[in-house]
Amino acid sequence: MASNTGIYLTYQGENDELYSVMDDNGKSLHIQKNRAVPESFHQIQARPLAPVFRVLVIAALGLAPAGLGTLFFVPLAMLWTIGIMLTRPLAKADRIRVAIAVGISIGLLSLAIFLSLTSYSKFS
Repeated sequence: MASNTGIYLTYQGENDELYSVMDDNGKSLHIQKNRAVPESFHQIQARPLAPVFRVLVIAALGLAPAGLGTLFFVPLAMLWTIGIMLTRPLAKADRIRVAIAVGISIGLLSLAIFLSLTSYSKFS
């Protein structure tokens, strides 16, 4: 009965993909490098429109002091949204967010103009 306890491997060499070893019987064995695939960290999803919505919140808060913040921040948010739309390929969800950001911008700007015209007519 033969015992398998005396098997030794001799290192023969390596390349970018394989290790080459030889056993006692002269049989060549090639072992692949990088056998274990490392776990990847969760990819942080890029949210290119998050700053636009922050600017729109500031614009909405800018309605209180005579709408001046809104008149400044809404065009900024619109330009930012258009810039993102033209420079990046957007997924469907991001295209929907662009439409929402544009709608909110138009609504806030219309509201600011309406409120400023109403207050102007009261003082005239």
